[in-house]
Amino acid sequence: MKNLLLNFVRLHPNLAAILFGSITAVAMLAAAEAFFRTALWLKTAPGEGPAVSNFYEIVEPFPVLGYHAKPSSFLNERLTRRGVTIYTANYHTDAQSRRITPIKHEEQRDFFAAFFGCSVTFGTGVEDGETLPAQLGTYSDAYRPLNYGFPGYGLQQVWLQLTDKSFVETLPTGKGAVIYTYIDDHLNRLLGTPAVLTGWNYALPWLTEENGQVRHTGTFRDRDLLRYYVCRYLGRMHVYRFLENHLAAAHPVQIPGTAAMDFAARVIQDAADKLHAVRPETRFCLLIFPNCGSGGDLRARIDSPLITVFDYSNLLEETGLPKDELWYRDSAAYTWGHPKAAAYSYVAEQLAKDLAASQ
Repeated sequence: MKNLLLNFVRLHPNLAAILFGSITAVAMLAAAEAFFRTALWLKTAPGEGPAVSNFYEIVEPFPVLGYHAKPSSFLNERLTRRGVTIYTANYHTDAQSRRITPIKHEEQRDFFAAFFGCSVTFGTGVEDGETLPAQLGTYSDAYRPLNYGFPGYGLQQVWLQLTDKSFVETLPTGKGAVIYTYIDDHLNRLLGTPAVLTGWNYALPWLTEENGQVRHTGTFRDRDLLRYYVCRYLGRMHVYRFLENHLAAAHPVQIPGTAAMDFAARVIQDAADKLHAVRPETRFCLLIFPNCGSGGDLRARIDSPLITVFDYSNLLEETGLPKDELWYRDSAAYTWGHPKAAAYSYVAEQLAKDLAASQ
């Protein structure tokens, strides 16, 4: 082996130098990454730092939407921070990849309520019977709830679902409501910001506007392949983050502005219009979830008889309860993350009243 290496170096000195340099660079990069990871681990107290979860065991790729829940599956999710369990929860999905929503007297309910959105709709961190859709079924005996939400989804997935005629035709027949649960981060997902490209294991769908029409243009990988892979792979490395934070020129955090909010409103309006064309008896409801700072701006842009807006931005603040009774500390970017069962209970109770009043 030694003689073979010596002969290779003698016959191909330039190639050998490139290979040796590449191996050395990779080794140095691996060592630096290990150093930063170890340093972070040492200075992170139990219960803090990056969240670790087995959630992706229930996820599989899916055309157009990017991914969805494995049909007819079960997962006991356990989310921890530096060895401390933040929550455990059991998730069950049906044959259509919807989260199972246990309710009583299903046959006696006159209306359906199909919920769309992200982890807040799905109910990350709570049991099947504690989600927003399930608790609506507790507070209202008129509505049969269905849960089409899934963690990481943005407004683009909701648009793709509700503008797909074949999908809409699978919704229950008769009178009912489609309820889209909006949170602030849906703007980032719609835009495909660097944080979204870095944090999602699957490329999200990419929507654009052409001649006043909302279009599905592929995924954010198709938009800019180099940028996508830099964010998706290098962006997760501690070395990359150190260089970006300490050596790169200072740059302010970009907050989605007026144009992004205008586009989000157009996407919502287009989804409502296309839903109405196929199911005129089904109304479209926009539910602005509590602690949503951009909800007022979005509500101001919605002006359509086809859209009913329930703005619950301040609903949980009005309870006067401490944050830790209503929210988990599981967010990667903020102090508070997903709602707890008590938060869903307050929202579901108010939603039941508002749905009844607006029928």
